Amino acid sequence: MVDTVMRGTAEVKDLQLLFSPMKVGNMQLKNRLVMSAMGAIVQDFERYMTFLEVRAQGGPCLVIIPGGAVEPMGRREAPFRLYSDDFPPTIKRVLDIIHAGGAKMGIQVNQGGRQSSSQLTGVTPVAPSPIPCPVVREMPRPLATDEVKGYVEKFAQAMRRAKLAGFDLVEIHGAHGYLVSQFLSGRSNIRTDEYGGSVPNRARFVCEIVARARELVGPDYPISVRYNGSDHIRDGMEVSEAAEVAQLLEKAGASILDISAGVYGGLPLTIPPSYEPQGCYLHLAETIKRAVKIPVIAVGRITDPRMAEAVLQRGGADLIAIARGMIADPEFPRKAMEGRFEDIRKCIGCNQGCMQIQDRRATEGTCTVNPEMGREKEMALVPTSKPK
Repeated sequence: MVDTVMRGTAEVKDLQLLFSPMKVGNMQLKNRLVMSAMGAIVQDFERYMTFLEVRAQGGPCLVIIPGGAVEPMGRREAPFRLYSDDFPPTIKRVLDIIHAGGAKMGIQVNQGGRQSSSQLTGVTPVAPSPIPCPVVREMPRPLATDEVKGYVEKFAQAMRRAKLAGFDLVEIHGAHGYLVSQFLSGRSNIRTDEYGGSVPNRARFVCEIVARARELVGPDYPISVRYNGSDHIRDGMEVSEAAEVAQLLEKAGASILDISAGVYGGLPLTIPPSYEPQGCYLHLAETIKRAVKIPVIAVGRITDPRMAEAVLQRGGADLIAIARGMIADPEFPRKAMEGRFEDIRKCIGCNQGCMQIQDRRATEGTCTVNPEMGREKEMALVPTSKPK
């Protein structure tokens, strides 16, 4: 038993960077482990609040949530709408829960573009070009040039509201084939105006969002951009283009680059399953890290804290993002910090319960290795009233 404890302590000392503090703009982070944004893994709002609370208490430096809508989406109302200064009470509640848990709080701003559907929103989806998503298969309405500029302002104002509401960071969701991603990709963007063609032109939309938001939120407020290091699809974004985009985003005023991969209809998938190797997207983050001076977040089946430390040690990234790993074990960061590596309940990449809710095969998300997921209150361990 003593040998095990000593061995664990020695390994914790080796995690020097993973649990070192870091400052980004005016945001002080206590370590380098981020819980990245996920889809609505828990549908019931009260359960979702508990889901977030438990994970904030688990020790990540930053929790990023999705759902920051930049405009009304017809009949499908986002719980964290950021298209009005009249904030719903849900925003203050989620901020209080995460901050009380000891983590900083970020929110993504997004627009689905052609990956949205009129059946869900009641309006025809918009896109850079009239090219349907290979999965949704609904013809989108191409945006006119002045409409694109209008969306720049919508995104920027939503980001201003994120700061006003009390979020510590705002992140543009420019990955996985949503509207910003569609502008970046030569596969979905065949425009002939200033927002299409060359890499700088295709990146113009997101760079203008960053620049305008920077005007509104000031020089020190953290702005993250999540985008693909590779779309994994023919004529889509490649890592060489992504590195060029990174330099443009840095110049525009981005604080952090959060590097992911994949779009609908592409392989490998945006959420890598068990047959993909651990750390499968690290090479993308490492390439982009070499192109810029601002911090880079790495993702992609990073299930072992020692792997995360190795990435930081070799300069492949500045922060490590974990999503499904925090579903499987909300105490992943704390257990790593305490050297309890064998106690970490690792995500196995099965993409079962966590994905069934995403494509509506189930009404509530689950996890094959964590039966408490989404039922944390019901399954909480409490002392018995009648001890023996």
